[in-house]
Amino acid sequence: MSTSRALVLGGNGFLGSHLVDALAAGGYQVDVLGRDPTLFNPGLVSQHAPRLRYHQGSFSDVELMRTLLTGADVIFHLVSSTIPASSNLNPVADIEDNLIATVRMLDLLREMPPKRVIYISSGGTVYGTPEYIPIPETHRLDPKNSYGIVKVAAEKYLHMYHELYGMNSLVLRLANPFGPRQMKIGVQGVIATVLMSVLHDKPITIWGDGGVVRDYVYIEDVTRLLLLVMDSPLLGTFNVGSGMGHSLQDILSIAEKITGKPPQVNYLPSRSFDIPEVVLDIGRIRYKVGWQPEVSLVEGMTRHWHWLQQHTDGI
Repeated sequence: MSTSRALVLGGNGFLGSHLVDALAAGGYQVDVLGRDPTLFNPGLVSQHAPRLRYHQGSFSDVELMRTLLTGADVIFHLVSSTIPASSNLNPVADIEDNLIATVRMLDLLREMPPKRVIYISSGGTVYGTPEYIPIPETHRLDPKNSYGIVKVAAEKYLHMYHELYGMNSLVLRLANPFGPRQMKIGVQGVIATVLMSVLHDKPITIWGDGGVVRDYVYIEDVTRLLLLVMDSPLLGTFNVGSGMGHSLQDILSIAEKITGKPPQVNYLPSRSFDIPEVVLDIGRIRYKVGWQPEVSLVEGMTRHWHWLQQHTDGI
């Protein structure tokens, strides 16, 4: 399938804005759907008009979705109204906003000529507590929060629509992306949280001793893969990460080396639902398309720190 127009659902956020940048730079026609205006690349429209169009609205708006889907050749589904740490607070809303809206989109696509759907799932939550490390795609799925359960259900529906109706779908189970434009101090994006806390001389909270291990992958490596697979015949489910694990203590140590200041940390007792270690096996995606991450954790955090120093006051 040759792509002339891409639709990026959730294209105004951290990952989505980087993808939109890359698509626009590659000469693609792009429609972007987001609930809020883009903060990061508002000048793109003037640079790439009329190939780039922003639409502010809801993923649950059936008529808007019908219009946008009709004009697209490939759909990047990056939308999520929840995050893992907060999804259990309102599972009903999580299901309505994310799962039901996704199935409704698949039903709309059944009425249209074949289109490619690339769905960003979660490599950090769908597996639950791993039985072995690194985690391959064949590991059992046992998510411990609503976010992960909804991701697994959406994956299953995508596979069902592929089997029953021939839908051209690809699921990417993404580890923890990080890099410029990720800048919240809070529950999502520990690297951004640490670096922002150092920048603003504020303490951060860590539950446990900082030994929790996660897989972090730099944002440019992720967007490079998304461009690589958008026109490919690749189908199925694949892990996407660095294939390497780093503890919170590693993140704190690297942050101190990069910034010259030790992060201020308040340690609290560990939480029962925190999974000790999640590292993805990325051998399958590497074998299928020749992709592998190129930016190390230290280099990526250094780039992130420099970006924060230049931009944090302006956003």
